[in-house]
Amino acid sequence: MLDAFVVAILVVSLKLGALARVQMHYGLYALAAAVVLSMLAAARVLSLEYRLDPDDSQRALSSG
Repeated sequence: MLDAFVVAILVVSLKLGALARVQMHYGLYALAAAVVLSMLAAARVLSLEYRLDPDDSQRALSSG
């Protein structure tokens, strides 16, 4: 959901361009890094789950 938050912030900043001056600093890069790190963490958790019980993981993927 962080990526949706970033997009929402960018859209609002573009629409408010006439009313306010918006500057994006290192916080944007920190948020982008948080999105990438959370995606890597989720991928790692899934790979560890598959390694523990590959048969159960395949059933979960096929059912849902």
